[in-house]
Amino acid sequence: MNTALLYSFRISFRRLLKDRKYTILNITGLSLSMAAALLIFLYLIFETSFDKHHPDHEIIYRVGADITLAGERQKVALNSVPFGPLLVDQVPEFTSFVRIFPVNFFFRSLIYRYEEKSFQENTVFATDSTFFDFFHFDFLEGNAENALTEPFSMVMTQSMAQRYFGNERALDKTIEVEGAGNFRVTAVISDPLPSSHLQFQGFFSISTMPHLDHLFEEGFQPGVNWEVMENNHNSRLLWVYVKTVKDYDPNDFITEKWEDLYEAHIGDISFFDDIRPIFQPLADIHLTSKLGYEMTNETGAVTMMSPELVRIFFIIGVFLLVLASINYTNISLSQFQNRGKEMGVKKIMGARKRDLMIQLFSESIITSVFAFLVALFILELSLPSINNLTGTPLSISIGEDSRLLFLFLAIALLTGVISGAYPAVYFSQFSPLKVLNIRFTVGKGSLGLKKLLIIIQFVISVFMIISTIVVAQQLAFINSKDLGYSRENIIVVELKDKYSRKGGHVLKNNLLGSPYIDNASLSNYFPSRLTFSNSVEVVRETDIMRVSVNIVQVDTDYPDFMGMKLAAGRLFDPEIASDYHNAVLINQEAQRLFGWENPIGKTLNMQFMWPDGTFTGERKVVGVIKDFHYTSLHRPIEPLLIYPIADQATYLNLRVSGRNTGAAIRALEKEWQIFRPGYPLEYSFLDQIIDEMYISQTILSIFFASFAMLCILIAFLGLYGISAYSIEQRTREIGIRKVLGADVKGIIYILGREFFILIIIAGLLASLLAFYFLGEWLSGFAYHTELTILPFLAGIASAFTVAVFAIITHAWKAARLNPAELVKYE
Repeated sequence: MNTALLYSFRISFRRLLKDRKYTILNITGLSLSMAAALLIFLYLIFETSFDKHHPDHEIIYRVGADITLAGERQKVALNSVPFGPLLVDQVPEFTSFVRIFPVNFFFRSLIYRYEEKSFQENTVFATDSTFFDFFHFDFLEGNAENALTEPFSMVMTQSMAQRYFGNERALDKTIEVEGAGNFRVTAVISDPLPSSHLQFQGFFSISTMPHLDHLFEEGFQPGVNWEVMENNHNSRLLWVYVKTVKDYDPNDFITEKWEDLYEAHIGDISFFDDIRPIFQPLADIHLTSKLGYEMTNETGAVTMMSPELVRIFFIIGVFLLVLASINYTNISLSQFQNRGKEMGVKKIMGARKRDLMIQLFSESIITSVFAFLVALFILELSLPSINNLTGTPLSISIGEDSRLLFLFLAIALLTGVISGAYPAVYFSQFSPLKVLNIRFTVGKGSLGLKKLLIIIQFVISVFMIISTIVVAQQLAFINSKDLGYSRENIIVVELKDKYSRKGGHVLKNNLLGSPYIDNASLSNYFPSRLTFSNSVEVVRETDIMRVSVNIVQVDTDYPDFMGMKLAAGRLFDPEIASDYHNAVLINQEAQRLFGWENPIGKTLNMQFMWPDGTFTGERKVVGVIKDFHYTSLHRPIEPLLIYPIADQATYLNLRVSGRNTGAAIRALEKEWQIFRPGYPLEYSFLDQIIDEMYISQTILSIFFASFAMLCILIAFLGLYGISAYSIEQRTREIGIRKVLGADVKGIIYILGREFFILIIIAGLLASLLAFYFLGEWLSGFAYHTELTILPFLAGIASAFTVAVFAIITHAWKAARLNPAELVKYE
């Protein structure tokens, strides 16, 4: 048996070398499909593996909050400081908790120093000593038992320790955190894996927080401290994770015990209309969480992956392999005359059906394995560019992940078996006498199958083309839509420390003297950054309306600086001192919500509740701003209040003069060194920030375009092979038609007619699928382009053009032959 099998493989290999044209066609289609499918599956393995490396991930949940305030519902990833301890204390099914407090979000003035080195850290958090009971990290220095127990303890990642200490040992060294104190390094751990939603540089012990009351008072207001936070269920300040007993569903707690817990411990001190916890399984956070205030996203950026997209990409990967297998089948059947006679001769010489099937399967497996090796080579060359585009660490590392070895073997062997199954059964079943009959032709069942396969190929291809065009149209719509403000030539400078924020107006005025800066403004917000929402009381003629709205703070120059359009009233006036304390601007959506025909002079009680329970005062509406898109186009424009800030602005916004960006940056750097010597300068370009909100959609469009081109190329290869077979079968007909006077164009039309009908059918089916699925995708945008007939016509036309080219390649050659030769051939 082994000898016979080796003989079959040797014969199959020789056969493939002999029919080089068809072998190259098959290997090209298979290798391209396999490379794309491998890329998709590698990407999906990465996207679906988030946080599964933590040993207890199946019983760990993040606890967010579903809040209703003044009729406005908001779901956030954050929770209150006392919520984790309360759950563990009152509900035995919750066994432990850990909290992660974003230190540098609330205390932006912190500067980290070691000897001559200084840094501003955006991802240093404070956490409980139980952190390493929840999350697994390798300890390079120190240990988990006492790393976060004592106040002023700090755990660093390996990359953070490298920045501060180089190759020196970090354990027990002291980091000065300006404004907070001196912290002792108690451990160095491995960097977070890319497949983790927790991305950080280091941690404080949360037991340090009671010693930082002065920072809380600066970040909030006098009287606010950690003790106040520990007893306040109204402020959402940190992320809370809990562990449960095995096989416990926390949603049972919501339905069975939440109301009693709320009434006993929270209800009397809550100012929300309604609040409920949200339990998110740790491994589901990356793909499914769409909550506000995620750990690594302060803007309204649109995430790329979701469970729906995972399924779509998986289906595309399978489709690509199916397309390649269809190609192999079609091209194999296109060789019917030659292979049929070969099989007939072998049967007469004594070959059994099983022997013929083994040979045909051997050919398909050899082709598939060779194509797979080519696919690996293509993928290895492509991965650096793909990783750079997507920000992922994809690699072909079989030794690191046994799943890859299984995946690779499965793709190579299954594709070979599936591709060769039908030709093996089909060619091995005929009677040798029938096959050797010179007029024997392929059966109707086979013709029907080939037509079905062609339709499937082009349904997939046309669908991908239409999807690519619609995604590109939506991105163009986003880029060209009037956002209601001017986003060009704006540099956003972050003012992180207390001194910079208090002196921001000085830096602003100094930079306005530069010929390269046209305008400048201060704010605690810029477009695309998540806004703060809170309750306001709207004083109306007959009642007082309490609603939740978005709020931003800006200086008096900001509306004019951004080019916002005034609908009624006036903008802020720096010459009117009362504007700083009593004025407010609203947008048109807020005017509609409040039900005011003439809002100028109307009163709003801002109702901003600080953690100590105090509120801000009343403000008068001085103007109405025309609606503008201050968040992502995924979200509709919501009611917005804008009120002025005298100092403590977080951002300095600079509008560059003309194309003098380089000179403006040099002027900024020079002025910064005078204004804040020794402190790092951080700045961004507003248009880039806004574009980055949609970077995942851009990547999606590139993927769709690439897969669409690949699908159409594979369909072309398949049609190229099947049209060669069809024309070969009709050589006698072509000769007779030429003898009777048919010209070349007429013959091409006759030969291609059935294929063109199949492609039109495929185009209609693909259009129906695209209309449904793309409509669903576009509905995820609050503002989107409309589906028109053009993408559908373009998709069908593209497929039609490819088909015409594939068919003409063979038909033209056959139609140009001498008719006497064609008839003689038959």
